[in-house]
Amino acid sequence: MKSGIYCWVVVIFLLCMVSGAVIAEEANEKQINGLRLVMQGLLEDTQQITTGIFLQDFSQIEVAANKIANHPSPGMATKTKLIANLGGEMGKFKQFDTLVHNTAVKLSRAASNEDMTAIITAYHQLIDDCQACHAEFKQRIIKILE
Repeated sequence: MKSGIYCWVVVIFLLCMVSGAVIAEEANEKQINGLRLVMQGLLEDTQQITTGIFLQDFSQIEVAANKIANHPSPGMATKTKLIANLGGEMGKFKQFDTLVHNTAVKLSRAASNEDMTAIITAYHQLIDDCQACHAEFKQRIIKILE
């Protein structure tokens, strides 16, 4: 009887260990996917702005710019990992996020005013801000979140 109970305890223990490893792997996958999903959303919003510019659809531009300005967070676990690995450079990374936010707000405002010249100026700045951040951090962040 005792050996049967012992066997069940070992089986349950092993199942807990395996499920703990699976949960940890899923959490890591969510970190990567969380940031990746945020970036994919920003890309889609940028594409909507581009389409809105060509169609002169000011409402579409405004909505997409607001989505960029208020994009979702990748999650606290991802932020913690980035802070731990980027260290003092986290401030620069945050500055890029703030630049993109502020430029998207300007872009939204220009769209609400139906000012195509200001829209184009802000759009170019938005692309420059995104590209500068990607050039500085993209490859390192991919490695950090692997």
